[in-house]
Amino acid sequence: HNFPVAFHMEELRQTQLRYVSPVDFLAGQLIMNFVYAFTWITGLIALWFKKSWKPYRWLGFTFLFTIALLMAGSAKDYYALGLYPPIIAVGCLQVERFLQNKNMVVKSSVIALPLAAGIFILPLGLPMFKPAKLAKYYEKAGFTKALGFKWEDQQNHPLPQDFSDMVGWKELAEMAADQYHKLPDSVKTSTTIFCRGYYSAGALNFYGKKLGLPEALSDNGSYLQWLPDSFTFKHLMLIGHRNPDADDIVFNHFESRSVLDSLYVPYFRENGIKVFFFENGSDSMRYYANEGIRLERMKFTR
Repeated sequence: HNFPVAFHMEELRQTQLRYVSPVDFLAGQLIMNFVYAFTWITGLIALWFKKSWKPYRWLGFTFLFTIALLMAGSAKDYYALGLYPPIIAVGCLQVERFLQNKNMVVKSSVIALPLAAGIFILPLGLPMFKPAKLAKYYEKAGFTKALGFKWEDQQNHPLPQDFSDMVGWKELAEMAADQYHKLPDSVKTSTTIFCRGYYSAGALNFYGKKLGLPEALSDNGSYLQWLPDSFTFKHLMLIGHRNPDADDIVFNHFESRSVLDSLYVPYFRENGIKVFFFENGSDSMRYYANEGIRLERMKFTR
């Protein structure tokens, strides 16, 4: 299907990934895997230099090749996490061999040191508390100057970007449902909910089932392939940050447009996301919408 992953990575490089440097990527590998670094570093050394591991040396070369490939593509650091389990397994076996004839003090240290470090930095890896409490903990512990707190906008924030990505999705679905249910029944039946991002479509479809929302659609990411073959809606509820441009060929064929609501949730990365409503689309609107989706799908069709 014309390698959609390559297409998606190129798209990300033009937006999210353009600020990712090789130094940041490598620093991220150490930060994410810091607590058990002695296992995977030992594993890599063993694969390259220990004769007993020679049959499995391809694991080490695969690791290096994929790391280099991700760096060349300006990938985010966590894209590489799937490489570590086999390397860690090799490292653990090598450490076990090293500890066989050591005393209990040495053996206990191998357990105690990463355990103590892990407890200290655990809130960096898991959102253990509510956002406000997490933000206070990070500030007090001095974490806010760490690499993970610099977002794609190159500014430091109170929470890591990945955590702020997880906040506010339920509230977004509730806002959309509130505005949808305010519509007259005659309007609802001919209204489609369309999201600019796969993330907001996913949020509405996850929480919307209990809120009485119809399925939300999107042309972003793999949601493009799940769109109906043709649109028949008359009205459109759009979830996104910006109003379509004045020269947008699809949205110019509605009689009216309005902003129904916008969202603010503390620490939510997508704050300012809005609910737009477009009324009375013409046949030309549906034609251009269907044609646009057809052309987009052709990029991923043999």
